[in-house]
This record gives sequence, C-alpha cells and structure tokens, in this order.
Amino acid sequence: MAAKLTSGDGYIAEYPNVAIYEGSSVDFSKETRLGIQISADINEKTSVTSQLIMRSANDYDVELSWLFLSYQIDNDKKVQLGRLRLPVYHFSEYMDVGYAYPWLRIPSDTYSLDVTNYNGVRYKQSFQISDYVLEATALFGREKDEDSELISYLFPKQIDREFKNLYGAVLNFDMDTFVIRSSYVEGNLEETRHLQGWLATALGFENTYISDLGKVDENGDPLVAADTEYDISFFDVSVQWHLDNFHFFAEYNKFKPFYKSYFGSISYSFDEFEPYLLWSKFDLEEAWESHDTTAIGVRYNFMPGMALKFDVSRFDDTGYNPFTREPNPVYKADDDGDGDVTIVSMAIDFVF
Repeated sequence: MAAKLTSGDGYIAEYPNVAIYEGSSVDFSKETRLGIQISADINEKTSVTSQLIMRSANDYDVELSWLFLSYQIDNDKKVQLGRLRLPVYHFSEYMDVGYAYPWLRIPSDTYSLDVTNYNGVRYKQSFQISDYVLEATALFGREKDEDSELISYLFPKQIDREFKNLYGAVLNFDMDTFVIRSSYVEGNLEETRHLQGWLATALGFENTYISDLGKVDENGDPLVAADTEYDISFFDVSVQWHLDNFHFFAEYNKFKPFYKSYFGSISYSFDEFEPYLLWSKFDLEEAWESHDTTAIGVRYNFMPGMALKFDVSRFDDTGYNPFTREPNPVYKADDDGDGDVTIVSMAIDFVF
C-alpha cells in the first residue's frame, strides 16, 4: 500500500497497530502486510489452523495471529480452542484481508479496539431456517497486552492491559442478499500505568507502587505503577444489503465505559469496478476525542484474486480538552493543532 498526505501533519490509518502516516512524501511502509494461513487435518473431525502475519508498521516482525484446534462435532456444530480472533466486529475475521471488502482500508474510526485476538475457546453452531442460515457463536477467554501500542501512544508512559473473564456471543443471520449480525462481549479489564510519581498524584491515582520496569523519571526517581479495574462490555450490530448492483453496509458499536463508533457505506459494482462512498465516526464518552472520516474510492478487480484500489479520505478531528477548550488532536505531533487531514492512497490486495 502507498499513501500521501495532501494536507495535515499526520494520520493514524490503523489503530490496533498504530500505522501512522507523517509528512508530505509518498509512504509505502505503514499498512503493507502479508499473511499466510495454514490448515491441516489431524483426522476426519479434528484440524489445526495457524495464521502468520507480517506488517510494515511493525518492521515486518512475524506475528502469530491464530493458532487453534478445531473439532467438528457434526455438520452443524464445531468447537475451537487456542489463539483466536476476537469476533466483535462484522469483519473481525477479515480485518487483515483487504480483498474481502470493497474499501481500501477498514475505517479506523470504527475498528479501533486495541485488542483483536484472545486465548480461549469458542463454540459455533449453524441452523437452517427455510432458505436462510443462522450461525451462533459462544466464546470465553482472556488476552494480555503488555505495553499496549495504541493506548501507550494516546496516553503518557507505558500502559499494560489485561482482559480477563471475557465471554460473549455472536449471531449472524444470512438471508442471501441481506445479512444482519450482532455481537456482545463482556469481562474485566485490568490496566496498569507506569508513570512519574508526581504525575500519578496529579491524576488522582492512589495506592501506587514501584513499577517493575526498573525505569526512572527525569529526576532519577523510580517510576510508579497505578492499577485501574473496569467492568467492560462491547456491543456491535451490522447490516449488509445487496440490491442488484448496489451494496449498502452499516455498523454500530459501543465499548462501555469508553466510547461508541459507527460507519456506513454505499457502493455500486459494474463490470470489474466498484466505486464507493464511506463515512465513519468515533466519539469518546468524554470530550477529549471525537473524529470522523469521509472517504471516496474505487475497487478494480483486474485479475482473478487481485484487486487494485484507490481512495481519497478526509479526516476531521473535533476532540478538545474540556478544561482549556483547546483542540486535542489524536495525532500527537500535530503542528497547527486541529488534527484535520486529507490522504490519498493506493493498494493492491490479493489472496492465494
């Protein structure tokens, strides 16, 4: 993928991996990725699946995204155990497979959860209802994100996050030209911030303790750690409608107690082309962060299994500091302070 900012100072194109475009030069090094999925049958009912992925945003380090065992109970029932994708979004399973959706990129305003995988178990069962299919999924597990890349970028110093006792369900009702999907997950979040002692006091943290990082602040004093616990829940609902050559999509989610986000798009397919229009929005529960993106682009399926995409996106940052009333752009190195960006991008997506 290649992209260039035509206005603004910086743009976070992908939140979970903090893929940031900066400056005015064409950049090939932020969203390029390559994934390999390997599946092998152990016996008639049991198989193992793994997925390795390399991202330019992470210096092409090999990441083990999936590694799970599947047991096919019968034609309609399956249980999976291991490292799995957290299925909170409509495109959770395909977030890294650009060929699976019409847009150049999944809208980062809406797909902004910093944790995308989990370790645990899930059970899937499908039901035939007339000519339609209802698929139900139940899940349970946990995930640990030490030095959370996204959260540590947005807030001072290192932040570790651990998601515990995650459990939830997904319903996907496929009626051929119309699909409705909903997910709900809840659990506990334990967050540890490593920061200066004076800053912990200023932010109102109590019961701090010496950080185990072994680092010191500007005065040579050891950093302290402060723990915060949250009861969390994540709700998402999406609808997809194919009306002849028109394609409509909308998705809404709410991550309590933090934020809500949503997006909608319309596209039209003819011959090998599919132009689209997309709008997405993110709103933190507090005034600190709020932004939206308007994108127009086109997908061109120029060869079997390959698609060329062009996109122009306008990002408007409306977050502000509620105490000073000054802008609070999500891109932290913004020079003029408004956070607004226009970015032109091109990508080639393929599957094999």
